[in-house]
Amino acid sequence: MNNGDLPLPNFLIIGAERCATRWLRANLEEHPDVFTPSAALSFFSNHKRMRTRGSKGYRQQFQGWSGEAFVGESSPSYLLPGNDPRSVARRIDAALPNVKLIALVRDPVDRMHSALLHHIKRGRLPADADLFAMVAAGDPDVEDLGLVGAGRYTANLFPYHSIFRDRLLVLVVDDIRTDPGSVYDAAVRHIGAPAGFEPSRLERVLFSNRRSVRATGSRLTAEQRRILHMLFRGDVEELEALIGRDLTAWDPGPPPSDWADQLPAIRDALRI
Repeated sequence: MNNGDLPLPNFLIIGAERCATRWLRANLEEHPDVFTPSAALSFFSNHKRMRTRGSKGYRQQFQGWSGEAFVGESSPSYLLPGNDPRSVARRIDAALPNVKLIALVRDPVDRMHSALLHHIKRGRLPADADLFAMVAAGDPDVEDLGLVGAGRYTANLFPYHSIFRDRLLVLVVDDIRTDPGSVYDAAVRHIGAPAGFEPSRLERVLFSNRRSVRATGSRLTAEQRRILHMLFRGDVEELEALIGRDLTAWDPGPPPSDWADQLPAIRDALRI
């Protein structure tokens, strides 16, 4: 098949990173009317790659397509703050004017810890990396690796919401644990694929690092989780308004009264 005969996607899973995006892609991939490449393409988050490869190069990534009506790809890099989601959203809109988008979100402190394990696995952080100590000290890796920024979902999603409106569906990872079928069905309905197909891997979230990474750093205490949640509290409240969903289950409660005095890096991040 010539590259010109290959399709452009009509749906994208845009992230967030460490939020079960591969679980969703793998289950959508089983649908007989859906085709997705197995690897994240990250095409729109890399402007140089876009200019070099162009539309033909992007189409080439969909080798293996055999006429499925619903074609998509999953690239969590599209929501990473370091990639400038506003610019990425505009590139997507210009190249794929009718595309549907799906984003997934989870408790941002859980997401941050999962990201830490991912970066340890990839060799970007040492096995003894201590998440709380890194954030409290203002370690530059926290910003460079998006440990906090990638969990500020509203800030990263707002450019997409502004452009795509009801073509953007935001799913909550908590629902995958309690009712994975409803999450899958919502995604299928959103992209417009026929309902009624049940994939084989609904009951388990794939690609978790929790058991495969030998992390030796300190685990977060309940008090530390309450302090770290302060980094996200305002963003979570805005996310509730954006998606019309109560997310108070993510709130571990108030931090100790002297937390801001103890942790100047977090205080500065919140501009207290």
